[in-house]
Amino acid sequence: MYHLIIGKSNAMKIWVLYFILFLFFGSCITEFKPDVSEYEYALVVDGRITNQKKVHSVKLSKSYNYSEAKGDAVKGAIVKVISDNGSEELLTERNDGIYETSASFSGVVGVGYKLNISFDSKEYESSFEIMLPVNKIDSLTWEVAQDKNNVSGVQIFVHSGKTGTGIESKYYKWEFEEVWKFSAPALEPKVKSLWYCWKTIPILGYSVGSSEGLSENIIEKKEINFVSSETNRLYYRYSTMVNQYSMNRNSYLFFKQLREQTESDNALFESTPTTYHSNISCKTNPNELVLGYFEVSEVSSKRIFIDRLDLPETLYIPRFELFTNDTCQFGQALLDSKIDRRLVFDTGVTFQGELRLFYYDSRKCFDCTESGFPNVPPDYWKE
Repeated sequence: MYHLIIGKSNAMKIWVLYFILFLFFGSCITEFKPDVSEYEYALVVDGRITNQKKVHSVKLSKSYNYSEAKGDAVKGAIVKVISDNGSEELLTERNDGIYETSASFSGVVGVGYKLNISFDSKEYESSFEIMLPVNKIDSLTWEVAQDKNNVSGVQIFVHSGKTGTGIESKYYKWEFEEVWKFSAPALEPKVKSLWYCWKTIPILGYSVGSSEGLSENIIEKKEINFVSSETNRLYYRYSTMVNQYSMNRNSYLFFKQLREQTESDNALFESTPTTYHSNISCKTNPNELVLGYFEVSEVSSKRIFIDRLDLPETLYIPRFELFTNDTCQFGQALLDSKIDRRLVFDTGVTFQGELRLFYYDSRKCFDCTESGFPNVPPDYWKE
C-alpha cells in the first residue's frame, strides 16, 4: 500500500481538522471527506532478484490518489540491473510497466546489485544491495488452530536455522503460494475427467521476522499462514510452498513498517500516513520522492501437504466454494430438444425406453475447469 501518498502540507491540515472534529463532536457519527486535491505523484518501484535462475521482474507504476483504484503503469522505461563487478542485465518490457530479465539470469550470493531506471528524461537508481545468504528451511509444520476472529482452520509454521553456518542473514521475509484439489458439485460417471481440478494461486501479502537479539540465528515455529476451514481448501488435499528470502536490516525495517501500516484494522485515520524510506532515489532530482524497494535476496523454498484424513473429523470443511448441490438443477430432455449442448453431460435411455439428454443448469456443476483452473495436477502433486 505504499502506492498511496498525500501532500505533506495538505495531510497536516487534514489531521488537525480531524482531531478538532473528534474533540468537539466525538459523540456524533458524521461522514468526513478530506480534500486531497493537492496531490503528489511519485514513481513506485516493485522488484526483486534472487539466486534462482529464472525470469525476474520489476514493476514500475505511479502512486495514486486515495479515490483511485490503482496507479498508471510506467511504460517505455530503460531498466537495468548492474552488479558491483560491472556486469549489466538489460530488462525487457513484456507488459505495461512490467520489465523482465532473461530466463538465464540469476544473482550470486556475496555480490552487490543495483537497479537503474531511465524514464521521462530522468534517471533513478537504487543503492548497491549485497545478496546475503539465507538460512535453509528445516521444516514446515501445522496445527489445528483458531485465528484472531475465532475462525477454525490450520496454522502453518516455518522452522529454519538448525543447519546454518553462522554467516546467514538474521532478517527474513516469507512469501507463499498455495494449491488445493477441488471438485465440481455434481460427480457424474460420464465426466469423471472433469470432476477434480487443482487451483494454484499466490497468497497476497508476506511475513517478516528476525533473530536479532537471540543467542542463535534460529527461527522456531514462526506463524506464516493460516488456512481457514470456512473455505474448501482443506476438503481433499492442500499444499503451500513457502519461499524464505534473506534481507538486510534496512529492507527488513521497510517491509516490517509497511506490513504494520497495511494491517491496521481501521481505515485512513487509524494511524498517521507514512512515507517509507526507499533504497531508490532520483539522481536527476535528489528531492523527488520515490516509493518502493529493490530487493536482492537468496531464497530457500519448501513445500508442505495437508490431507483431509489427517484433520480431525470435528473440523467442518465445506466441499464447494461457489456451488452447492442445491444450486445445480438436474434435468432431462428429448434428443431433439433445443437445449444448450454444453450443459449436457450424458445421454441415455430411461426406464420407459426413451432416448434422453441429461443436463444441469450450469456447466460448472460437472466441469471444474469452468472455474478457470486445470483438471491436471501439478508435476509435484502426489497422493
